[in-house]
Amino acid sequence: MTMLHLNDAFGKLFWGNLGVAVCCGFYLIWWAVAFKPAGGAPEMLSVVLFILAAASGITGVVLAVKGIQGVVVSRTLFPKWSLPLGGVIAYIVLFLVTSFFLKRPVTTELLLIVGWTVFALATVGALYGVGKMDWTPSMVWCVAAVGVGIISMVCYMVYYQLEPVTGYYDGMIPLVLCGLYMAGLCVKMVH
Repeated sequence: MTMLHLNDAFGKLFWGNLGVAVCCGFYLIWWAVAFKPAGGAPEMLSVVLFILAAASGITGVVLAVKGIQGVVVSRTLFPKWSLPLGGVIAYIVLFLVTSFFLKRPVTTELLLIVGWTVFALATVGALYGVGKMDWTPSMVWCVAAVGVGIISMVCYMVYYQLEPVTGYYDGMIPLVLCGLYMAGLCVKMVH
């Protein structure tokens, strides 16, 4: 299968998305051991898990972006500029609303939520562009990506208002959903 080769754009897209799914898995394990309400894991284990999450995520995003930019598309789902511009606007609006009006401390997760949503939509756009998805399934995947983004934002917003145990599980929800979504896209790519 050509799609599994790193030397072609579709292969980069596949392996990049798989890398992001793996990142979600490592991030979830890191969260589970580092933020356990009864006491976190040894610091070295926490550091190793965080490094694995970051390395797989960064590698995955770099590969997938190269794949998205390199695939030859015969049709477009989104205008080329719309997703990056929409992501920047969404981040600025959410930053202002959550920090100034809702008084929620801004953390890296806000950038990750917006970035992941844009990334997921761009991946769906690429799959549509190369004919791997028709319009209706593409829209379903887009709605699902936005849904995961919204659920992640709700978890982000309520986190500091929750008791430690509830907050611990609240922090896992976006990681599970994003990881499942990315794994689902990988399955879609090979079928």
